[in-house]
Amino acid sequence: MTQNFMDPQIAQALRLIPYGIYLLIAGPKEKEKAMVVSWVTQVSYSPLLIATVLRHNRPVLKLLPEGSLLSLNLLKNEHKSFVPILKSSSSLNLAGFNFQRGIADILYLKDALATWFGEVHSLISIGDHILVVNKIKAAHFTAGRPLTTWDYGKTYLGQE
Repeated sequence: MTQNFMDPQIAQALRLIPYGIYLLIAGPKEKEKAMVVSWVTQVSYSPLLIATVLRHNRPVLKLLPEGSLLSLNLLKNEHKSFVPILKSSSSLNLAGFNFQRGIADILYLKDALATWFGEVHSLISIGDHILVVNKIKAAHFTAGRPLTTWDYGKTYLGQE
């Protein structure tokens, strides 16, 4: 049975879990799409795997078959005002954003605090979400502070 509501106490407790806010970019060259995500965690050391969790109905999932390439870009705290703009469009033709090509020609956000370049290792259906497990190929980072759900003032609970 699917639960369509959440106990307010549980929801409030879940909002206390801090998450970073990321921009996931996937898709073939010149047809990339982006999505703001926050459910991200390292799930293995060897091989080095990071998982991103997406609701099963997200259009970007069509661009993430096993073996496909992606970038996961951790936003800086100073990018807080960018989140509504990034959430409103999956298009990457957004003025003011510095996108570049990295390893294997993967598109990424140059101004991100950190970027992980990966390959989809596996997709696991779990509840009403898909766990996208990414094998990390390379990464880079700059100085700064990550944008978190606490800083942004909103935490995704899986209902949107």
